[in-house]
Amino acid sequence: MSGLSGCDTALIYGSIDTSKAQVIFGRYNACMSLGFLIASLMSVSMIKVSYFGFIVAEIQGVKLLSVKATLLSKKFGDLKAISILIGIM
Repeated sequence: MSGLSGCDTALIYGSIDTSKAQVIFGRYNACMSLGFLIASLMSVSMIKVSYFGFIVAEIQGVKLLSVKATLLSKKFGDLKAISILIGIM
């Protein structure tokens, strides 16, 4: 985030020979664009991984809910178990 203020550009400009500034800033901007492209491509795979984790967690939650429903049904009966699960009673 600190690079958004322009302090990185000022530091580079103050550290280089001004006759080579155009070449150096061209490379600097190309590296920033390449980094953005790589990050964009990596985010696609990260989203796939996070969706996979979400799906696995959802399946496990449904399994646990099913076990809880079975136990409640055995203890209280079907109608009471359903009302407990949906939070009515």
